[in-house]
Amino acid sequence: MANDGSVIDLNDFSNDLLNSYERLKKADNIYIWISIGLSDQIIILFVTYLLKLIDARLDNVKLIQFVKSKNHKSNYRGIGEILPVEILKHPDPISLSEKDL
Repeated sequence: MANDGSVIDLNDFSNDLLNSYERLKKADNIYIWISIGLSDQIIILFVTYLLKLIDARLDNVKLIQFVKSKNHKSNYRGIGEILPVEILKHPDPISLSEKDL
């Protein structure tokens, strides 16, 4: 159940990356939300690889990367560590260049 009380259908893959490939190919921007942990960094490679498979543009991929909590002294290791209130105050998106990819 979601925070708002609605039921989450775990069998609904309509917004899954590969099921939404036509929509992704037409998107003005594609955002990848990550932190600086290794598993999140690998997500960048995985998502950009999948985007290449479907011939989506890569020049519109943007990262929203969380580094350090304002309330803690340590860096985030995974996106799952970030509180919803901190996600609402997310950093500005960063564009990826061809060199970055």
